[in-house]
Amino acid sequence: MRQTSAAALTVNAPRLSNTAGGVIGAEPVPEAPAQPGTGTSDPTTPGTGTGTGTSTGTETGTGSSGGSTGTTSSPSYVAAPGTITAPGSVLNDGGRIHAGGAIQLDTPQVNNNGGALTSTTLAASGPSFSNVSGTVNVAQAFSASVDRFDNTGGTLRAASLQIASTGELVNTDGQLESNGDAHLSAGSALDNTRGTLRAGQDITVAVGGRLSNDGSITAGRNTTINAASLQGGSTGPSTGSGQAVLGAGIQADGKLGSVGELRVTTTGALVANGTNLAAGNASLQGASIDLSSSATSAANVALTATQGHVTTSGATIATPGTLSVKANSHGSQTLVNQGGKLNVGQLGLGVSNLSNTNGGEIVQTGTGATTIATSGAIDNTEGRIATHGQNLTLQAASLTSTGGKIEHAGSGTLSIAGGSYSGANGEIVGNGALVVDVRRACFSSDEDAERPL
Repeated sequence: MRQTSAAALTVNAPRLSNTAGGVIGAEPVPEAPAQPGTGTSDPTTPGTGTGTGTSTGTETGTGSSGGSTGTTSSPSYVAAPGTITAPGSVLNDGGRIHAGGAIQLDTPQVNNNGGALTSTTLAASGPSFSNVSGTVNVAQAFSASVDRFDNTGGTLRAASLQIASTGELVNTDGQLESNGDAHLSAGSALDNTRGTLRAGQDITVAVGGRLSNDGSITAGRNTTINAASLQGGSTGPSTGSGQAVLGAGIQADGKLGSVGELRVTTTGALVANGTNLAAGNASLQGASIDLSSSATSAANVALTATQGHVTTSGATIATPGTLSVKANSHGSQTLVNQGGKLNVGQLGLGVSNLSNTNGGEIVQTGTGATTIATSGAIDNTEGRIATHGQNLTLQAASLTSTGGKIEHAGSGTLSIAGGSYSGANGEIVGNGALVVDVRRACFSSDEDAERPL
């Protein structure tokens, strides 16, 4: 059903089936094959010929006459606005639906598996939308309110995206991209394994169950994610590190812009082991937070665990602003930083316990006062705590720095206080005064050297 004139295309059928290479609409037509021109070019000067003929040298002239590249083009006419309406469903499995003009597609159910579908607007509301290995291009708004949305291996691009699935939203190896805003929701689960969720402006993702992100979720401005749980691995596409990505303020060229807030909230576990990047602030909150082996960077970073640990083992967290970590609702909660590198302008820790071991580093580059105070233990075994802050205060029920380093480059006071201190084979380096106020202390590997102070 090819549209060959500028008249409006109107299709109204209970059910539309366009399969196995069928065509509806103004299909782009291939141009005529390129023909040789009549001009000649200078074999010693590339691209100076007056025609499209091939020279006797090693280059081809680029004159103005002659043939084309053999690509496709749009029809020469401008089609009037039209409508395709199918109250039952649209089956475009392996078919092609092209809109030469402003064609609106309204249907409750779409099956575009392996097909190509182009329209000005597209609205689907019903049992399912399936674009498995298909291509959908919508010039304006795309909306779908369905029980299940499946874009496995598919590509869907629109000026704006509004997708609501009461069940699953599947984007495995798929691309869902909006030039403007994107609002995506799934009642049960969203699978973005090796997929791309992208908005040129703001993106919001809401999932009633588990969000699996081994791909990328990015926006040119703000990225907001709410889910029961987030599992973000390190096997998907990225900005170059080979890891999954959560990003805000990421421009179309992949570069970081000047604004963009990253907000991720889960009621259960939040696992983001890839790249977490924001031009503005990044705020992550979950029952527990696991950023192991990740790379996180933002103007300011806030990590809040409401029940469990905050884990940054093997990770790199960098911010010129403040790193705020809160995990102190329960006495067992711990900031676990085994081998992680935390490099921040200002440190703000509110944790019940700190484990900064096995090469872990916590470094404050700013001059504000640094305070690490826990109700439980600070374990800096073979770790490093360093600050340029005016004052450094370490306070805990027990503080262990066996083989560890405590470095204070500020000109104020380094204070160590609490129940006990054990620092065999460790180092304490200060640039100002040192005050130690603990009940028992051990500064050597000899257990008999432990004594009250």
